[in-house]
Amino acid sequence: MGLMFDQTTKCLLAETNKCLLEQQNTGFAKQMIDSQQWRKLTISVGIVNQVVQAALRDQCGLLLSEFELLGVLLDSKERSFRMGELRDLLLMTPSGLTRVVDRLVQRKLLKRAAVTVDKRGSAIALLPRGLASYLRAKDVCDQTLRSVLADKLSASQQRTLVQALGPLSFG
Repeated sequence: MGLMFDQTTKCLLAETNKCLLEQQNTGFAKQMIDSQQWRKLTISVGIVNQVVQAALRDQCGLLLSEFELLGVLLDSKERSFRMGELRDLLLMTPSGLTRVVDRLVQRKLLKRAAVTVDKRGSAIALLPRGLASYLRAKDVCDQTLRSVLADKLSASQQRTLVQALGPLSFG
C-alpha cells in the first residue's frame, strides 16, 4: 500500500529540500539530499501526518485538512479569507476546498459571507465555535507531534529540525 500525500505535504517537502540544499551550500549540512534521503523524508512526513490525522479525528472529530483550514483563518487579521485565497494558501483544488468548507459550515465552525467588493465571490469566516474547536485540536496536534518526535528524535535533533524549518515560509 503506497502512501498518498496532500498538496500541503508535497509543498512542505519541496521547501524542506530547498532549505536543506541552501544550508548545505552555506556549510550547515555535510551532504546534499539525494533521492534516497528525499524518499525517507517524504515517507517520514507522511507517517507523521497519518498519526496526527488519526489523533485529530479520534479526539476532535477533525480531519487534518479541516484543522489546517481553521488555523489559516485564525492566523488572518480578519479571521476570514476569500475562497481563492484559501485555495492558494492550502494548496487545495477548488472542489477539495469546497468539500472541506461545506463540512465545517455544516458543523457551524465557519460561515460563508458575500464579498462586498465582488458580489460573485464569497468569503469564509471563522466562528467562535470554530476557534474553540481549533484550539482544542491544536493541543492534540502539538501533544501528538511531541510524542511521535520524542520517540524518534533527541531533544537536540528536534531543535535542529525546528531551526531547519525556520526559514521556510508558506503563505
